[in-house]
Amino acid sequence: MATIKISELKPNKVLNRDIYYDGGPIFSKGDTITESQLNKLKDWGIEYGEIDEEIKDIEDLYKKEEEKAKQIAEVKEVALPDGSFIDPDKTTYSIKKSIKGADTLVKFDKNLEIIGNIEGGSRVEASGKIVLKGYVQDAVIICGEELVIEGGINGMSTTWIEAASLTSPYIREADIRVKDRVNTGEIKKSKVVASDSIDCTLYKGTIVDSTIEAGDRVAVKFLGNKEMTPVEIIIKNDKMKKWVSDFLELESIVREDLPKLKRLEKLIMVIKTMGEKIRTLPQDKKEQLALQSKLYFELKKKMEDAENKRKELDLKIRKRKAKGYCNVVVFNEIYPGVKIEIAGISHLVTSSVKQCGFYLKEGKILMQINPDLEVE
Repeated sequence: MATIKISELKPNKVLNRDIYYDGGPIFSKGDTITESQLNKLKDWGIEYGEIDEEIKDIEDLYKKEEEKAKQIAEVKEVALPDGSFIDPDKTTYSIKKSIKGADTLVKFDKNLEIIGNIEGGSRVEASGKIVLKGYVQDAVIICGEELVIEGGINGMSTTWIEAASLTSPYIREADIRVKDRVNTGEIKKSKVVASDSIDCTLYKGTIVDSTIEAGDRVAVKFLGNKEMTPVEIIIKNDKMKKWVSDFLELESIVREDLPKLKRLEKLIMVIKTMGEKIRTLPQDKKEQLALQSKLYFELKKKMEDAENKRKELDLKIRKRKAKGYCNVVVFNEIYPGVKIEIAGISHLVTSSVKQCGFYLKEGKILMQINPDLEVE
């Protein structure tokens, strides 16, 4: 082993070998040294490191720039800060190691598969789907599409996740923002927000000591606990609001466009009655009639589409009301201390109840025993 001075290391250089301190690695081959890391070592009083063999010059520690440039040119890849490479022509890129370190940023414009963990203050971003084979701990993940975390989320109160949808066996001490749905088996000491629904029915299926916000529905096996640890469930009821809003908008379209369609229908009848006489009309008149005919068929198609969507929404709204749809569904048991809010109306649970659901009716939150447990 040979000794080197930490003060001689240069930031933004890629190492070609490991550097050790007191028998353990402080830098690995392929790491990019950052100024922040060097400052931390200085603060900790670490002045020397060890490498596996003597070198003539400190520059021999680093990857040669021309060698690195040649490698990138040959494979047409882009180097990541963690030392791995991404081929921009691939739709999915696989990183076969953990992503960690406060100065590590992995950013990719497509799909990512990470065979390892994301931890240690690192940040991972992808515009597509992310599949993580390990766990998340003390990290930031921004995902444009579906995020699948097979090992779970151990937030340590510093994990922030944004995604289109999320699947994870458990969520602990994390802040989650999801555009669509969350599927998990445990939520503890976390804040989880989903624009659509949160399904916590995998495995244990427990929510405790957390704030949960969903646009439409929360389904869970056990809500709260015997110790009455606070849990807050907030349902915005956005799906029903949007359905009603869309229905009224479509109804307005049909009502406003119907007189126009009737007028154009009369014109179409005149054109059909004229038959071959149309050919004798002046060119500009024929062009006007052709334009009016085109407007008629476009408007008719628009009206038919609007009417079909309106009927579909009407059916959805009626079906949900007829079923006694519950915004909060508890498959096993809910405990005292749980606060439920639906569309701004609050209700505090004061006793344990098994297999129940909660819904809003005439400005009040009501409870239903043995509700329809099917989750949409």
